[in-house]
Amino acid sequence: MTVVNLSGRILTKEEENLLALGLSFCPSNNFDYVQTRIDLFHFVRKQKLKKWYKNRAAGGTVMMERTNTSKLCISDIDLLHTLSVLDDDTQAHDDPFVNLDILGIETDMSCRSPFKPKSTFLPAVQSEAIQVFEKDMINRLKKMRYGSKNKKYDNLSFSQKMAVNNLKSDSSIVIRESDKGGNVVVLNKSQYLQEGERQLSDVNCYTRANLMEFKTSILQYHGLLVEWRDRGLLEWDEYQFL
Repeated sequence: MTVVNLSGRILTKEEENLLALGLSFCPSNNFDYVQTRIDLFHFVRKQKLKKWYKNRAAGGTVMMERTNTSKLCISDIDLLHTLSVLDDDTQAHDDPFVNLDILGIETDMSCRSPFKPKSTFLPAVQSEAIQVFEKDMINRLKKMRYGSKNKKYDNLSFSQKMAVNNLKSDSSIVIRESDKGGNVVVLNKSQYLQEGERQLSDVNCYTRANLMEFKTSILQYHGLLVEWRDRGLLEWDEYQFL
């Protein structure tokens, strides 16, 4: 990737090599055991939610409104097919990681409304398959935590790490990706801000809104929400969210 330096800063060879990796390059990071355990908890929760919905819908029965099941949907449920297999208690599996590397599909579950806070509901689902999976994952994470202390694989050299710190601490420059060509461009921050001000000052493209117009828009928006709530188009929690 080409690095275009339009700033007054003279880039070192290490800094140029670093920027040439691209802004989407991800430096390697140390294993975060606590965060991984949190991620595992959320993943297991999704499996329990899926099994809870499957049990509730068994026999084609309609979920009763009194259960408030609409509040239990979450919009980010993307489940591995492996766990779909594990949820089937009629099958036996020796290894909970059944084709984990090749199987992965999204379920059809989706949130009824994007304008609701995410649910924190945790169903009391008893599933031996899920318990085996969670226990096995915890054991593997512990082995990774205590067995890989001296195994660190960095994809940046020491000089490149120093270049990252030097560029990050320089508040006089701005590093962006060009609109075309995918080049990395280094600009003076003052020139970058001046260009932004110039574009916003173009009366052919932008019009300055006064405070009264802003307040009027808020009142109109709130009035529409109240109307939709009273007409039953919005539930109370959706109204509160918006």
